[in-house]
Amino acid sequence: MNIEPIAYIHTGFPEKFGIPRQSGLVAGAMGRIVFEPQYRHPDAVRGLEEYSHLWLIWDFSENHRSGWNATVAPPRLGGKERVGVFASRSPFRPNPLGLSCVKLEGIEEDGSVMVSGVDMMDGTPIYDIKPYLPYADAHPDAKGGFTDRVGFTQLKVEIPAGLAEGIDEKLLADIRDILSQDPRTRHIHDEERIWGISYGGLNIRFTVKDDILEAKEIQTLKKIKADAVLLDVDGTLWDSTPLVARAWTRALKENGLDREVIPDELKKLFGKPMDVIAKELLPDTDQKVRDAVMEKCMIYEEQTLEENEEDISYSGVRDTIRELSKKLPVCIVSNCQSGYIELVMSKLHIEEYISDKECYGDTGLYKAENIKLVAERGHFKAPVYVGDIQGDQDAAHEAGISFIHAAYGFGGADAPEAVINAFTELKELLE
Repeated sequence: MNIEPIAYIHTGFPEKFGIPRQSGLVAGAMGRIVFEPQYRHPDAVRGLEEYSHLWLIWDFSENHRSGWNATVAPPRLGGKERVGVFASRSPFRPNPLGLSCVKLEGIEEDGSVMVSGVDMMDGTPIYDIKPYLPYADAHPDAKGGFTDRVGFTQLKVEIPAGLAEGIDEKLLADIRDILSQDPRTRHIHDEERIWGISYGGLNIRFTVKDDILEAKEIQTLKKIKADAVLLDVDGTLWDSTPLVARAWTRALKENGLDREVIPDELKKLFGKPMDVIAKELLPDTDQKVRDAVMEKCMIYEEQTLEENEEDISYSGVRDTIRELSKKLPVCIVSNCQSGYIELVMSKLHIEEYISDKECYGDTGLYKAENIKLVAERGHFKAPVYVGDIQGDQDAAHEAGISFIHAAYGFGGADAPEAVINAFTELKELLE
């Protein structure tokens, strides 16, 4: 059976992060369903206005991947306990189909359908629309599986008056509802971490402590003029830390160092030059041993990443880079070892879209100098660098260019020119 989208839904969610985990949880989250031309017929929705709610069958379009896993780790279980994929509503399924029950708000003159309580990203393909039938679809005595067992506690949301000033009351109410659902990655509860979501044209940054969410910053999403975009790798394009941690642990043990490297440890190291990483990872180790260990770390890391068939890139990376390359040069600059950028490009299938690249392993220079090299080679007058940690920002500013913080990555940045909460936001942010 071949199926194709009959429509696309437009919502206030430009990215996956922050979307309610189920439909109806944020009643005010609106969506506009726009039919494809061949299905844009008034008779197709005749009688639809008699119903109050609809079922939408849609595409988890940002979660397509080859293969599938029999078990998943639902956020409600902290991302650690696993259940069968068919005992969950995980988007990572053999067939990436979503099912949502939404409230019908009205049918526009152009045939588009307005709904509320959405849990879909802007631009999500819709495969079918069916009316909700209370006599058949409502089961008040139904059991909720593990969701009954673990329950759910909403966060208390605090938005200082100064941040809320000038924001439409309904939009502000929707933001409160979205934040109260706790959009964080469930197994990461770092009280110092500044999280960020985008909704309704706003970027909202916040912290959470003791079930209290405090908004730290609310900004209108602004466009940045640039004649080139330079990209970091780890924490910006993909998260390789689980794989690399396993490879490095093997290297350490084979050199008589009986300790385990964990992904969170690497997230604090990645982005730094390799010589700095070596000193911080093995501070009390003889230089000769340290060099031998790091050499083996790099060998095992490359082997592990080469053999890996799982997609470890952030959502929409390849498609976003392809779209960006149509309007400006896309380059990669990293503090990584020789060959790493080439490996990343090959794994992500983005070689044809990358105009230039440079790294510490090839030049022996730190990131700021390599940014300057790439800018000079390309004759760029207003390039922008995209990275996820303070060191990336420092390098960009040292090189005299603007910095965009990838807040979904490994760390924070204190003075970026712009913030993105998903890589896909670059398409709208860059002019």
